[in-house]
Amino acid sequence: MAPARRAGTLALVLGDQLNRASPLLAELDPSHDMVLMVEAPEESTHVWSHKARIALFLAAMRHHADELRRDGAPLAYLAIGTHAHASLEGAWRHEIAARRPARVRCVEPGDWRVLAMLQRVCGEAGVALDV
Repeated sequence: MAPARRAGTLALVLGDQLNRASPLLAELDPSHDMVLMVEAPEESTHVWSHKARIALFLAAMRHHADELRRDGAPLAYLAIGTHAHASLEGAWRHEIAARRPARVRCVEPGDWRVLAMLQRVCGEAGVALDV
């Protein structure tokens, strides 16, 4: 496996923030920034969801990722079954350690639990978090 590309800014796109007009993407510099999207099994089981809803959610994420790739955005997409992380927190921790970004940026998560995880991971890594 090739080493992770180092990122100036690691821009996190969450599964409920699939907006092509996001200011997060508008400010992306493809020469040294990286977009990260993660499918995490724990997010499908944290609150009960119908299997059809989960499938639709993941399909939407994958279509958005395909559009980002077509537009030339530097993207790291961790699909379920391609990584060993059960949670967003574990995946973020690993990717931040591997990519050593100067900062992590995201649009404010709609779930305080997700924001708390992100603050914890960035704090532990000593990486600035811009929300």
